[in-house]
This record gives sequence, structure tokens and C-alpha cells, in this order.
Amino acid sequence: MEDIWKTIAEDYEIAKQCLWCPKHPGGWIRQEDKGRYYLWKAYYAATQTEPKDYLLYARVLMMMNDEQHHAWEYDRFHKYIAPAKEAYAVAIHEGGKQPTAKEIEKVNFLFDSLQYVLKKTENTSEQVIDAYKLIEGLNDIQDFQFHDSKPIWFEHTSDRATLKLDFDGVVVTFSFEGLIDIEVNGDPTTNWINDFYCYPAFHNKDVLQFDIGYYRILCEKINVTDVERIAE
Repeated sequence: MEDIWKTIAEDYEIAKQCLWCPKHPGGWIRQEDKGRYYLWKAYYAATQTEPKDYLLYARVLMMMNDEQHHAWEYDRFHKYIAPAKEAYAVAIHEGGKQPTAKEIEKVNFLFDSLQYVLKKTENTSEQVIDAYKLIEGLNDIQDFQFHDSKPIWFEHTSDRATLKLDFDGVVVTFSFEGLIDIEVNGDPTTNWINDFYCYPAFHNKDVLQFDIGYYRILCEKINVTDVERIAE
């Protein structure tokens, strides 16, 4: 088993050299294909091998999370962050190995922040009620819902975004002010909305996280600016 963990350590180091910029980069160039090959090779071997080198296992898991930061929070939490946090604990208490303070700070922050998001997106009726309250003017529209609505317009400047959603002929225009981050991911021909979440952000409760799957917007304020009912 020691030989296997030695190979895992070597693969992990190659992945770091390819994917993480050194302090003194010189002519360093990120080599994604090679780096991800060795990272996945290390990850697969580390998950399959017992007994574990828990400190190295935790570090491989954390690197997997870093390289898949656009993956769904559920996958990141359950596949990488929660197991990494547990592995660090075992390494300290049973293995006598000590991760750096920075490593522990990072895994704790990611664990807490991802757990917060998962709890806020359980899709309970109470969460939907609370989400509507965060969008000014939304409770006044009784014939609109996010589920099965469809985006028909989106634009943004450096500090403001506008999104129009059409639900069965009821077109609602949302304004997002004080933009912090925008993520867009969808196929315009098939992007019917299935999910809706809106909640205070983990890092700052004065900031709102709006999430309908295809559009994820972090901003300071959301309000309804227009409602149009299209006659059949």
C-alpha cells in the first residue's frame, strides 16, 4: 500500500505543477490536459486504496474541488469537501499528521458555505415564501410563477441587470441592482425554468443570491419593474 500512496503523491505533485501557478512563475504555462489527467489518476487511486494516507487523501479531494468549482454545490460538498474535512480530522487525530492552518481554514469555510447553500435550496414552502419577500413587488403578481416560466430577455451593464420571464403570457421584468457576480448557463431553445431560489448570501447577508439554474445572480437588490399580460 505504501507504494500505491507513493505513486498517488507523485501524481498529485505533477498535477500541482501543471495546474497551480508557482510563486515565481517565470515561463510557467498551465497544462490543463496533463494536470487533470494526473489529478484524476491520483483521485481515483486515493478513493480506492485502503488503508488511506488521510492527509494526502484530503489534499487530493481539495484539489478536485478547486478544479471543479463550477460543479453543483451538492456534488462538491458530498464528493469532495465533506470527505476532505473528515480526512483532515482523521489525519490529525489518528495519523499524527498536521495540515497547515491555511488548509484547515479553507476546508472549514467551504464546508460551512456549501452546507449553507444546500440548506437554503431545499425547496421547502417556507423558503419559497421567504424568497418572494426578498424581491420587491413579486408578491403583488398572483398569476406568475418561476416554475415553467421561460427567459425571453436578459441584458446587463457593470452594475445592473434586467431579466424578463414569460409564464403563460405573463411577462415579468426583474431588475438586479448592485451587481456582484453573474453566471449564465443554458440553451435558449430549451431553458424552461425548473428551480427558483433567492436567499441572503453566505458571506454577506445584505447581498442576495438569485438562482433559477440558467441564471445565477449575486446582487444587492432585486425588484419587479414591469408586468405585461399578452393576450392569446
